[in-house]
Amino acid sequence: MRVKGRWHLFDDGVLRPVVDSFVQTAVGTWQAAMLLLDAGADRTVFEARLLTVLHTRAVPTDEAPELGGVGGKASCIFARTRLGFV
Repeated sequence: MRVKGRWHLFDDGVLRPVVDSFVQTAVGTWQAAMLLLDAGADRTVFEARLLTVLHTRAVPTDEAPELGGVGGKASCIFARTRLGFV
């Protein structure tokens, strides 16, 4: 698969692959968002500050969600939205 992305220099000085996208807000408008490209990920994860821009509510779950990876584990919430790509 070929993905048209770009390399972005993050605050920690590391270049990482990203893709530019749009995320739908709770009122139906679209907000630009840069997503870290992780071909092995089984979920899409947003920065916490993006949730305030989206004005969306967390989706209730039966169990406390948790994300895990090479860097360890982190708590999270689920939100319902749509992604758009150009």
